[in-house]
Amino acid sequence: MLKKSRKLTRENSFLKIALVLISIILTVILKDYRIVLCQSALFLLFQFDYLLITNWLKILRKLIPFFLTYHLMAIMFSIEYPIQILFSSKLIYLSLLSDYLFTAFDIYSLLSHLERFRFRRSFLSSIKFIVLCNSFISEFVTVNRNLVMSLKTKSIASVLYTLSEAFSIVWNDKERIEIEVENQLNQSYTPLKQDILSNISVILLIIQSTLLTTHILFNYAKILSTISL
Repeated sequence: MLKKSRKLTRENSFLKIALVLISIILTVILKDYRIVLCQSALFLLFQFDYLLITNWLKILRKLIPFFLTYHLMAIMFSIEYPIQILFSSKLIYLSLLSDYLFTAFDIYSLLSHLERFRFRRSFLSSIKFIVLCNSFISEFVTVNRNLVMSLKTKSIASVLYTLSEAFSIVWNDKERIEIEVENQLNQSYTPLKQDILSNISVILLIIQSTLLTTHILFNYAKILSTISL
């Protein structure tokens, strides 16, 4: 599992969720790889953290074989180079967002930020679902990693088998995980002291991403209205 950043986990959880959602929307609608790469650089600038960068570099290193295969196939099927670069840049940015999710989100900090909502019925089921998902994913990654390390020879078939085996083990252990989650939710969590400067950085990123998304969507709307006329 990726290590958690003490600095990033002290950011407000609601702000982090908003930032990730607006960033994903922005990634989908962007059509210029230069803006995508600039957005990635801006994200790193505002959310500068040693663990975030090192974890991201590890993810990119694992993606290198995929990038090589993709560009080779793209050349074979005569896909235009700008489209290739746009796809690759979007994947790089999405990998950064996924890295941010795992590095910045800690279940304790999330529950501490949600403390005031935990016992409201409208939020309880949602919070329980989030914590259950986190627990299942963490358990699955741990079990799968142990199974992969125990393999004498690694092949695509053996890796796929370990994935199904890990899922089966975790699924059979779901009652224990659900009990642990219930115990977690029944605890009281002291609200963590939030990092004000980090929260300001997140807010600035949200504003910038929202303005850029609004501008792009407005331009799309103008183009569509012109075509319809």
